[in-house]
Amino acid sequence: MDTYYTLDDLAPLQSAQQDPKGFVDALPERTVLDEVQRAP
Repeated sequence: MDTYYTLDDLAPLQSAQQDPKGFVDALPERTVLDEVQRAP
């Protein structure tokens, strides 16, 4: 695993909610997203 983000943390959650495409596009190629159901 290279990068791990949890959407329990406010900063990545807000980023994912405000600009979902930009958030995903900016992720490293190998990333684990935890609690992704928080930002459908």
